[in-house]
Formats: sequence, structure tokens, C-alpha cells
Amino acid sequence: MKLKHIDALRGIAVLLVILVHTNDSVNGVSSPLLYFSKYGQMGVQLFFIISAYTLCLSMERHQGEYLKLLNYAIRRYFRIAPLYYIAIFIYMLRSGVNIYIDSGIFTIDGKYNFINIATNLLFVHGLYPPANNNIVPGGWSIGTEMLFYMIFPFVYTLYRKIQRDKSILYLILPLIMLFINIIVQYVIGVEPTNGGFIYFSIINQLPVFLLGISLFFLDKNQILKSFTYQLDIILFIFLTAISMMLMFKFHIPYRDALIPFISGLSFIFLYDFSSKKNFLNRQTLMNLGRVSFSVYIFHFLFAWDLSRTIYGYCKSFLPGDILLVMCFIITTILTYKIAVITENLIEKRGINLGKLLIEKIQNKSVS
Repeated sequence: MKLKHIDALRGIAVLLVILVHTNDSVNGVSSPLLYFSKYGQMGVQLFFIISAYTLCLSMERHQGEYLKLLNYAIRRYFRIAPLYYIAIFIYMLRSGVNIYIDSGIFTIDGKYNFINIATNLLFVHGLYPPANNNIVPGGWSIGTEMLFYMIFPFVYTLYRKIQRDKSILYLILPLIMLFINIIVQYVIGVEPTNGGFIYFSIINQLPVFLLGISLFFLDKNQILKSFTYQLDIILFIFLTAISMMLMFKFHIPYRDALIPFISGLSFIFLYDFSSKKNFLNRQTLMNLGRVSFSVYIFHFLFAWDLSRTIYGYCKSFLPGDILLVMCFIITTILTYKIAVITENLIEKRGINLGKLLIEKIQNKSVS
């Protein structure tokens, strides 16, 4: 089942991510646009919400499947691994090219050592700080998501046991996880900071994933049906405003545990709005959303390298705001063009290989 609004939301998520990383390459941006651009990092949390929701959809579809947990693992692996492995090679090669440009000597950056690459290949880099976000830019989110995949079947089973008349638990469970997260951080004496290993970690992001599962069951049981789309928009704006104020104005303890959660909560209402109204469900966004994984993986090549070059040439005669918008548009278009190719050549082939393997497993169970 394809849900257009899910693809549109993926498109919004990846645009937010492109914006925040393009902003890294441009100086002199006005405060309103700067704040909005930096908030774009919450696009990852929107991805997490959608990912958890669609995992639940997939689990529902394959309930009666033979060896369903093995098949689940195969689907997740072949969905992510082929493109990610190629990205490791491309970004390793990029590091050598950058060193050659700077020094005239082609050599690979030392961070591409055996253990860092191995942990990324095994998707356990979310547990190893030196490899967590250094091999593939933005790779921390892939590591964190793969760790979530490992525990998802257990969490999903727990949610399925909740009766409809106890649906308040759908919201209580993410809150409990948020509370546990903060308590653990307090006990070990480490507070997350934006961009740090603890911030990226599965325990700090798990409450957001749980919000996505809660959204699925709230949606399935039509509990959000009573919310008007006007109320959805009001709550989305209100929660986004709180999250932005925590990010830019109020430095309270454990704010970098609260910000992803509050942003994730706001995206529940954005989802509900988009499911009721077609306002966001534009073909351009849906097309972008369908290739959002490839866009996410490769946009750094343009958001960083190309945008820095453009900024260097144009900063003397164009203001920062115009440069940011221009680099953002160029990055989005070029990355989309590449993503369409990599989706067909790599992503779809990986997914089809996983399907073929599952079919063989199913056929053996019948014979």
C-alpha cells in the first residue's frame, strides 16, 4: 500500500536535511533564515517517525509469513546495505581527492581505518563513537536506525498487546522512554549535546521512534480522527515553536534530549494534517520522497563541496540569503538527478535481491 502523504513527508524531511547542511557552507545569512535552516536538522527526526510508521505497516502485511523475523531482517538489510556500502567507497575516495587538492598527494584520510569501516559495514557504528558519523556523512542516523531495527519486532509486539480502550498508553510509552533516557544520562553523568555521540545514540533517539509506532496505532485505531486539520496545524506550529525556542533561546538541562522528542511529537500532527488534506501532497515532494534515501546519502557532495565553491566565488557580490537559497536549489536538483539513477541501479536491485531471497525461503517451506 502506497500512501502519497508518506512520500510527501519524506520529501519534506530530506529538504530540511539538505537545507541545514547547505547552511554549513554559507556565511552571512540573516537570523530568521539561519534559525529556520539550522532547525532543518529535525528532518532526521521526521524520517525516524515515518520509518517507524512504515515498519509497522510492513509488519501488519507480513504477519502470517513463514520465518517472518528472518524475512524482516532480510528486507531491512537489503533496503539499506547496498547503497550504504557504495557510499562508504565514494566518501573514502572523496577524502583522497580532497587531500590531493590541498597537498598534491593522493592519500586516504586516516579515519578510514579497518575498525571504522568494519563497524559501518556491520551497522554497529552507532555503538562506536570514532566511526559513528565519520565514514559516511550523516551516517549516524543509519547506524541508529539499524539498531532500532534490531529491537523493533519486540517493541511492535508490545504495542500490539495494548487494548484500544487503553490507547493512552500509546503516548505514555514514548514519554516513559524519554524519562528513562534522561535518568540514564543523569546517572552516568553525561548530558547530550547537539551533534555529539550521546545525542546521536539510540537511547536518545528511541523516544522519537516510539512516537512513530504510537502514531501508527493511533492512526490504525482512528484515535486521531477527532482532530480537525486546523487543530493539527495549530499543534504542529505550537510544538515546533517550543522546540525552536529550546534550540536557540533557552539553555535548560537535557534540552538535547527534549528537542528531538518535541519535534517528533510535532511531526505526528503534521502527519495527521497531511493524511487529511492534500495541501502538502504535491507531486514534486512525492517524487523527492520516493528517492529520499539516495538523496540523503549523496546530498553532502553538493551541500558541502559544491556549495562552498559557489559561496567562495559569489560571496563578494551576492548576499548570504540569496546564496543559501541558490545553493539549496542547486543541491536539491543535482542530488535528485543522481538519486533517480542510484535508486534504479542500486536501491531497487538490492530490494529485489532481498525479495528473491525471501521467495526462496518461502518456497522451501512449501516444498
